[in-house]
Order: sequence, then C-alpha cells, then structure tokens
Amino acid sequence: MNAVMRTTARGAIWATALLVASSCFAQTSGYPNRPVKVIVPFPPGGATDVIVRLLTQKLSVSLGQQFYAENHAGAGGNIGMGMAASVPADGYTMLAVTNSFILNPSLYARIPYDPIRDFSPLTLTATSPYVAVHPSLPARSVGQLIALVRANPGK
Repeated sequence: MNAVMRTTARGAIWATALLVASSCFAQTSGYPNRPVKVIVPFPPGGATDVIVRLLTQKLSVSLGQQFYAENHAGAGGNIGMGMAASVPADGYTMLAVTNSFILNPSLYARIPYDPIRDFSPLTLTATSPYVAVHPSLPARSVGQLIALVRANPGK
C-alpha cells in the first residue's frame, strides 16, 4: 500500500469514527437542534473545502440536522480563523484547520486568534504527507531525494 493510499485510508477511518461518535452523542444529548456551520478558512475547491463538504453532507444525514461549509479565505487562513475565534463556543460553529493554524502565529506579527486559548480540538479528519525541495536539487521524487541524501552525508 503506497503512502497516498495509507493517508486516504487513515482519513477515511477518522471520518468514520467522527460520524459514529457524533451519532452516539446526538442520540444521548439532543445535539444538534439547529444548523451547524463549519468555517473553512480557505477558498472553495481546495482540499480542506472538499473534505469539509463531504463530512458535512454525511453529518447532516447521520444527525438529522444541517451541517454546512462556509468559506472565509484570506491572509493565509487568518480571516476565517479569526471569525471562528470570535463566536460563542456553543458547538454550532466549527473550524476546519490545516497546519497553518499552528504555523501562522510564527509567520505573522499579529493574528486574530490564539490557537491554544481560543479553540478546543475535536478530531483529526485527514492527513496529507508532502515533501518540498528547492528546484535546484536534482530530486524529483521522494526516492530520488532519499538517494541524494544518502549519497551526500552531512551536507
């Protein structure tokens, strides 16, 4: 099984676990009793948006209440993340994040949220491994990069 297939399978397992857990929670608590918004701090059509739209569709069916995505792109995700930080913590507005959620405080002088104080984590829905190399390196795949590093120890 290659890395992409493992990542996809891992994401599907997490999504399934979220659906099962949310269904059990809903049966015992009455949540949700009104629509639930999921803020996507990136433009429509990207990976985060697609995953959220698939999950909100399944959650709507599973829990019998509308879950919907709302995109608020800009500033590396800071606009949507700031919007999510400013709403009441009542479970009816959620935020889908990527690694920029934790990275942005070190990249921007000021951000409209505190990733630790303003949010509570819910679940990991997907993972996506990636490797970037400078274009001047003669590596065009992970295998080539590994071979280059092994051939040049200490560099």
